[in-house]
Amino acid sequence: MKLPSQKYTFDNRLLVLEETFKSARQKVHDDARQELLELSEEEFSGSPHELGLLLKLKAQDAFRQGNYPKALELGLKATKILAGLALNVRYAQAVFTLAKVYWALGDLKNAEIRARDSLAAARRAEDNQGHSNALNMLAWVAYIRSDYLKSQEYLEEGLSVAKGDHRNISQL
Repeated sequence: MKLPSQKYTFDNRLLVLEETFKSARQKVHDDARQELLELSEEEFSGSPHELGLLLKLKAQDAFRQGNYPKALELGLKATKILAGLALNVRYAQAVFTLAKVYWALGDLKNAEIRARDSLAAARRAEDNQGHSNALNMLAWVAYIRSDYLKSQEYLEEGLSVAKGDHRNISQL
């Protein structure tokens, strides 16, 4: 017997910001960033899934701003919350943000660990974009470590996952 999956409802402000941050335009990011800064953790403290999403968005924003210590702090808090929920796509995104932070800080070991965690969550959620992103990060880690064959394997797997999705392929 199949049991229904757990349903989560989110504050529309968080969902709008999440979609807005997917845009590549700087002006859109700047406007959304101001809205994000106005939202507080206390406002969502009674709702773990919304708090996890808020912290994920704030971690992504801090990374984009180059504030790696803040991105790391917020990302760790977000993943701790999201890990216990059935929100694999958002968890994968939060862990991938941590992988990027560790990468930027030169901590390849932790970047690889987080990229693998992100890969597993993206696979569970059947999220091809997240799957490809994690494989791309693993390819970069392998490349920096001069493991060119492993890097090539990750890239080829990423191309296979992204097959037919030109936007996804361009990011590999």
